[in-house]
Amino acid sequence: MQASEVLRSLFGRGKHPAYQASERMGRNKRYINSVMAHGYVPKLDTMASIMDAIDYDLLVRSRQDGTEIIIDPPEE
Repeated sequence: MQASEVLRSLFGRGKHPAYQASERMGRNKRYINSVMAHGYVPKLDTMASIMDAIDYDLLVRSRQDGTEIIIDPPEE
């Protein structure tokens, strides 16, 4: 799954308004919507900032068969 698809999945549920997360990152309130709309691939540090803005953890784990990226939601 591409980064923009992950973002669409997370923000499409309506639980986390994209504009609020963008503002928490110090970006224009349309930043995340722009990433999703245009299919941009954010750098890993940008993706980490987006996840931090919605209280998710972004984990990167090296595996023998390749690198795995895990997005871990907060416990509710």
